Amino acid sequence: GYKFTGPPQKPKRAPAQVHPVQPIQPTPTANLDRADDKVYFNVMELVKSVLQLKNEVSHLPPEGYPNIVKNVGMTLRMLIGSVDEILPTLPATSRTEIEGTQKLLNKDQDRKST
Repeated sequence: GYKFTGPPQKPKRAPAQVHPVQPIQPTPTANLDRADDKVYFNVMELVKSVLQLKNEVSHLPPEGYPNIVKNVGMTLRMLIGSVDEILPTLPATSRTEIEGTQKLLNKDQDRKST
């Protein structure tokens, strides 16, 4: 017969190859003048308000929730208003896409509020 001598030997691994560490480079963005861009400004404000909500909600008592959620709602409303302002100046294809997205968002909001 067969005589058990222990578990099989693991094959030796090849030494790990060392790869030079590449610094992470941010993706280049368009070099645009955003000085009078209300939509961009309102997107950034919305991001700030959502981050504030995320960071503060766990530290707030439940009675503090409405104000911080209202802040997000107000910045979202400002963003939608700024999009509505520039909508007539955009090409028809962009308007169709944006209006379709707005309808979808409105339908989603209506469902959530009922």
